[in-house]
Amino acid sequence: MRTYVKIDRDGELLRVELTKNQYDLVSSALIVFPSLVKSREGRLLMLGRGFDELQSAVADAGTTDLGWRVVICSIEGVHALHSLLVCLPLLYLTEESFVIRVKFFKEQLIGVASGLREGLKKIGDESNL
Repeated sequence: MRTYVKIDRDGELLRVELTKNQYDLVSSALIVFPSLVKSREGRLLMLGRGFDELQSAVADAGTTDLGWRVVICSIEGVHALHSLLVCLPLLYLTEESFVIRVKFFKEQLIGVASGLREGLKKIGDESNL
């Protein structure tokens, strides 16, 4: 799976472009995570305040002419995405149970999280990365 994630500014928001596979990975993670972390407080602790925004942004994602999915959200939403990709693999004891539930390998989530950090560096937000 490709790890590169293209990020651009869209006014005060960020435009995150994901390949179809990356988008499917994120969508799957967003479905599985709330079933594992049921309390709002737990989700807030692990993903920050951008989780609800991220869910809406992914559900409303558009598509580019090249087939990339476009997710537009604030830095808090991007933070929630990064945290989701890093935290979700930690909630499973075995790779097998993770793959059965999420339909992707742990390293694929970590790879996309790394791609998010690299994408942010390219637009100049690397000071806290």
